[in-house]
Amino acid sequence: RTFNLGVGFVFVVGEGDAAAVRAAAGGVQRAVGVDLSAAMVARGRELAAGIDNVELLEADAEALPFPDGAFTAVLCTTSLHHYRHPGRAVAEMARVLAPRGRAVIADMTSDRPLMRVVDLVLRATQRSHMRCLRSRQIAGLLESAGLAAA
Repeated sequence: RTFNLGVGFVFVVGEGDAAAVRAAAGGVQRAVGVDLSAAMVARGRELAAGIDNVELLEADAEALPFPDGAFTAVLCTTSLHHYRHPGRAVAEMARVLAPRGRAVIADMTSDRPLMRVVDLVLRATQRSHMRCLRSRQIAGLLESAGLAAA
């Protein structure tokens, strides 16, 4: 499946096995993904073999190795809860986003009581899980980073 994103360069943070990067590659000039896990980057590279415009790197979302405004779109799904300092990660995403670029940041939230229980279970059982934020906290991080709702 491919997407016509109407953008030149897409950047995926917390790319995991690169499913989103691979899906975006057909509609952009360059699709780049980063993940902190070397194993996930290696798996993503295996799955993206032969897709010439895909680049996958091991990198920290809180200190991205790209210049300001390098990407016309940024995507971060289901990884924000893994970041020790999610505000730094969102600020980095905003920094590498070109003027008038598009950002999509989606993650599970702890707005509902059941999700607060899930959050506690994940903290106890999954080493990489930091915490689920509430929707208003995520909105505050976006606003602090200078990202506005479209």
